[in-house]
Amino acid sequence: LGLMDFSEFLVFLGLWLLMSCYDIQDRKVWWSLNKPDMFLGAPFRLNHFMSYDRFVDILASLRYTDDEAEMLQSSTTSQRCEHDPFAHVRQMEKERNTNMADK
Repeated sequence: LGLMDFSEFLVFLGLWLLMSCYDIQDRKVWWSLNKPDMFLGAPFRLNHFMSYDRFVDILASLRYTDDEAEMLQSSTTSQRCEHDPFAHVRQMEKERNTNMADK
């Protein structure tokens, strides 16, 4: 995965939001090479904005925490999640709670 700038992240978010407006289970149809069909597949093609591989790479790289020390602990994420199903979002929760307490 190459470096992503802010404008590319906004494109990614825009594509994600657009896709969320439609009940299409297979994400890959948005990047089909077939002409859009009103009754089959996605109503738009997104190849012009971002490649499918790039979209999947960004999606796979998203994290809700930047606490590398926690991520590199001897226990794996799945082991932590057995005891705490929200282990992967604890830092985000803490930041949100701090932000809301300041209001």
